[in-house]
Amino acid sequence: MRLLLIAKDTRQYTNWFPQGVAYVAAVLLEKGYKIEVYHQNVHHYPDEHLTNYFNNNYCDVVGVGAIGGYYQYRNC
Repeated sequence: MRLLLIAKDTRQYTNWFPQGVAYVAAVLLEKGYKIEVYHQNVHHYPDEHLTNYFNNNYCDVVGVGAIGGYYQYRNC
Protein backbone atom coordinates (compact mmCIF):
# COMPACT_ATOMS: atom_id res chain seq x y z
CA MET A 1 0.00 0.00 0.00
CA ARG A 2 1.36 3.39 -1.01
CA LEU A 3 0.70 6.36 1.22
CA LEU A 4 1.31 10.00 0.44
CA LEU A 5 1.65 12.52 3.25
CA ILE A 6 1.44 16.18 2.28
CA ALA A 7 2.92 19.03 4.31
CA LYS A 8 1.04 22.05 2.95
CA ASP A 9 2.71 25.38 2.27
CA THR A 10 2.57 27.98 5.05
CA ARG A 11 3.98 30.70 2.74
CA GLN A 12 6.70 31.34 5.31
CA TYR A 13 10.43 30.85 5.05
CA THR A 14 10.74 28.43 7.93
CA ASN A 15 11.57 24.79 7.33
CA TRP A 16 9.49 23.44 10.19
CA PHE A 17 8.02 20.07 9.29
CA PRO A 18 4.56 19.47 10.83
CA GLN A 19 5.06 17.14 13.79
CA GLY A 20 1.72 15.42 13.26
CA VAL A 21 2.78 14.30 9.78
CA ALA A 22 6.15 13.18 11.19
CA TYR A 23 4.50 11.08 13.92
CA VAL A 24 2.11 9.45 11.46
CA ALA A 25 4.95 8.72 9.03
CA ALA A 26 7.10 7.18 11.77
CA VAL A 27 4.38 4.79 12.88
CA LEU A 28 3.51 3.79 9.33
CA LEU A 29 7.16 3.20 8.46
CA GLU A 30 7.51 0.96 11.53
CA LYS A 31 4.53 -1.05 10.27
CA GLY A 32 6.21 -1.52 6.88
CA TYR A 33 4.17 0.82 4.69
CA LYS A 34 5.73 2.67 1.77
CA ILE A 35 5.54 6.38 2.55
CA GLU A 36 6.11 9.35 0.28
CA VAL A 37 6.16 12.91 1.60
CA TYR A 38 5.26 15.90 -0.54
CA HIS A 39 6.82 18.76 1.40
CA GLN A 40 5.31 21.82 -0.25
CA ASN A 41 6.44 24.11 2.55
CA VAL A 42 10.14 23.76 1.68
CA HIS A 43 9.87 24.33 -2.06
CA HIS A 44 6.77 26.59 -2.13
CA TYR A 45 5.40 24.78 -5.17
CA PRO A 46 2.17 26.20 -6.62
CA ASP A 47 -0.98 24.11 -6.22
CA GLU A 48 -0.75 23.09 -9.89
CA HIS A 49 2.46 21.22 -9.06
CA LEU A 50 0.55 19.06 -6.58
CA THR A 51 -2.20 18.46 -9.14
CA ASN A 52 0.42 17.28 -11.63
CA TYR A 53 1.93 15.05 -8.96
CA PHE A 54 -1.46 13.39 -8.44
CA ASN A 55 -1.94 12.96 -12.19
CA ASN A 56 1.44 11.23 -12.56
CA ASN A 57 1.57 9.13 -9.37
CA TYR A 58 -0.75 6.61 -7.76
CA CYS A 59 -1.35 6.51 -4.01
CA ASP A 60 -3.79 4.38 -2.05
CA VAL A 61 -4.11 6.85 0.82
CA VAL A 62 -3.41 10.59 1.08
CA GLY A 63 -2.92 12.43 4.36
CA VAL A 64 -2.57 16.20 4.71
CA GLY A 65 -0.87 18.06 7.53
CA ALA A 66 -0.18 21.72 8.12
CA ILE A 67 1.00 24.00 10.84
CA GLY A 68 -2.31 25.41 12.08
CA GLY A 69 -3.92 28.59 10.98
CA TYR A 70 -6.85 29.78 8.92
CA TYR A 71 -4.79 30.12 5.74
CA GLN A 72 -3.63 26.49 5.88
CA TYR A 73 -7.10 25.21 6.76
CA ARG A 74 -8.67 27.05 3.83
CA ASN A 75 -5.85 26.03 1.49
CA CYS A 76 -6.30 22.33 2.33
